[in-house]
Amino acid sequence: MDRRVVKTKKAIRNAFTQLLVNKDINDITVKEISDLADINRKTFYNYYTGVYQLVDEIEDNIVKDFTERIKKLDVLSCIEDPMIVYHVLHEFIHSDIDFYRSVFAMNQNSFLVKKICESLISAVKDSFRGGVAVDENILDITIRFIFYGEVATYRQWLIDDGPYPIDMMGRTIAQICSGGIPHMLKELINEKEQN
Repeated sequence: MDRRVVKTKKAIRNAFTQLLVNKDINDITVKEISDLADINRKTFYNYYTGVYQLVDEIEDNIVKDFTERIKKLDVLSCIEDPMIVYHVLHEFIHSDIDFYRSVFAMNQNSFLVKKICESLISAVKDSFRGGVAVDENILDITIRFIFYGEVATYRQWLIDDGPYPIDMMGRTIAQICSGGIPHMLKELINEKEQN
């Protein structure tokens, strides 16, 4: 794809997500997106028929990128070391940190955020189905708990401008995923008693 096209589409996408921070998707106009992206409306219509086609493309690209990363993982290794999945999510978000900072700054119940999360959960579930035999209901509950927990934690970390080291967050999430919350709390108590 031509670099100018990539640059223009990225400007459109970033303008749209900036508008979503304070506005409902139904209230965003092509004119607002175009003005913020510093393009004319005709340029917008060269790529999209409207706002909802832009949303679909954003979702499709995010899901495609994330799915490609997840497919490279060995499911059994992820079960042994949940930090592997965290690293994939970390690299994925940091591949376009400004965009994801805008996405996470949106209302948590935002249409786009929910659509993206549900699509990514589906991609993770599909990758697990191919690797191990597991009850579908348990898989759904587990993936949703882990994914929404990680996304909410990452979201707050981005909104708060990283109040603690990201590696600390990753290790903590991995420990919770691998040993459970009671195990993590027991470790904290033991660590405090030793100091």
